[in-house]
Amino acid sequence: MKKDKRIKIPYAVSNLEQFRDENYYFVDKTKYIELLEDYIAPVFLRPRRFGKTLLCSILEYYYSIIKKDKFQYLFEGTYIGKNPTKEKNRYMVMRFNFSKIAIAKTVEGIEKNFTNEVKLEYNFFVAMHKEYFKDFTIRDDNAAEMLSQILYYVRENNLPKVFIIIDEYDNFTNQLIQSHNDVLYKAITSPDSDSFLKSFFKV
Repeated sequence: MKKDKRIKIPYAVSNLEQFRDENYYFVDKTKYIELLEDYIAPVFLRPRRFGKTLLCSILEYYYSIIKKDKFQYLFEGTYIGKNPTKEKNRYMVMRFNFSKIAIAKTVEGIEKNFTNEVKLEYNFFVAMHKEYFKDFTIRDDNAAEMLSQILYYVRENNLPKVFIIIDEYDNFTNQLIQSHNDVLYKAITSPDSDSFLKSFFKV
């Protein structure tokens, strides 16, 4: 961290690299990375404005194989910087932020918005890891199928495993609840439906 500037108090800052670059106060909670690795399916709840997106950023930088050159800079002085686990920088990280997905008046409209957003992430993911995906092309317009293609290619070519981070996973469905659009909400989330969202999470 730069020492020649006053340390600033962050507000609405959710990127770890920005914390370091711009000299913000940072409360070190990186010990939880070590603890999370002891669980197969951890579940923890946090209220709004409590650092969930920053946690996603921390996890992305910690596990990403293409961010390994920045590890010392980003995690210097933290618990995990001094006590890294064997999982450090071992994965190709794919990160989604579902708060960007706009709701629509129909299931088809919401699916289109969802597909467009996740396809942007798929293309970004492949571009960022181009050394592993030299002869790969996404050949579908279905969110679940596109993800299946990527994961199949990873397995078939024995590539580093994919670490998937989903931030605001329930944001656009919560918008449907808040707008009292129960019909659309049930069509997307009902256990009896075979919606695009359930297909995506199954993959």
